[in-house]
Amino acid sequence: MQYNTQQKRMPLPEYGRSIQNMVDYALTIQDRAERQRCANTIINIMGNMFPHLRDVPDFKHKLWDHLAIMSGFELDIDYPYEIIRKDNLVTRPDPIPYSTARMRYRHYGRTLGSADKESNRIPRRKRKEKPDCPHLQPHEEGLPGMEQRYSGRQKDRRRPVRTLQRGTPND
Repeated sequence: MQYNTQQKRMPLPEYGRSIQNMVDYALTIQDRAERQRCANTIINIMGNMFPHLRDVPDFKHKLWDHLAIMSGFELDIDYPYEIIRKDNLVTRPDPIPYSTARMRYRHYGRTLGSADKESNRIPRRKRKEKPDCPHLQPHEEGLPGMEQRYSGRQKDRRRPVRTLQRGTPND
């Protein structure tokens, strides 16, 4: 038994080892007409493997490109479409020009940074004389949530900290 890790690496593993073996067999056929017939059969089998993609434009063209890739561009047949060239197969796209401007809150993203700049541009309102919350007492003006949350804390009821001093007893 031979494991897949010991076998030849497949260029397009989505078609499976059996299709790759068919392509390898087509490379060994000497007669050009027989090789063309074999390639057409392989294309039909590849099309049957993914029937939901038949409605995609240029589906057959993609299959012929895949056949050329699987054969390592060595299959000498008459392709019905112009196939992809080997040098176009590994071309990298141009790098995206990212902005190098410094972002103050980078972890929040550019949207929050632009919102922060926009909020700094708007003039601030003057402080109102009376708060909008009628339920607050005069000493609770300012931040309503903070004063309400901490208004129940009584500083004078805390126990004093006892310290031991050398030579004198602590009551």
